[in-house]
Amino acid sequence: MITETIMVIDDDQDLRESIVEILEDYGYAITSRATAEAALQAMKDDVPCLALVDNMMPGMGGMALIPLIKKDYPATKIIMITAFSTVDNAVAAMRSGADDYLAKPFKRDELLVAVRRVLEELKFSQQEFEPGMDEALTCLSNPISQNREKTYRLTSQGEKIIDCLQILSKRISL
Repeated sequence: MITETIMVIDDDQDLRESIVEILEDYGYAITSRATAEAALQAMKDDVPCLALVDNMMPGMGGMALIPLIKKDYPATKIIMITAFSTVDNAVAAMRSGADDYLAKPFKRDELLVAVRRVLEELKFSQQEFEPGMDEALTCLSNPISQNREKTYRLTSQGEKIIDCLQILSKRISL
């Protein structure tokens, strides 16, 4: 079961705690693990919606961890974080399933922008698949329920479509 939790996976305790603190200050529910192996074990009970994965860790590194997460938990979004930022590393991370890539040291705002962007993509992808396209178009074209004050309300599916359209509108305007 996917939760609204973000998991930080990094062997550097100071950085891991800093990331946790920053994200908690912005209202996110956070868990953290020091190793890839511990993260995989924890995910059996509580699958995060987003994982921030360090590239270089003792034991299994981030490049090996990403495909395992994507295989077992395909809806989980992943942001790779690394001190060894090269174009080749970024391309390899994206090919293995990372949704974004942050080079250390990164600024707090860079972290927050990446997290927000990936979570918005996740929200959009979930809404995209909840109602089918035919169902979505039907819910917008069907008569909408009317209350006694003669005001109209969207159905719950109509509200989901409006949310999707707002996300698309923001992405197009960027």
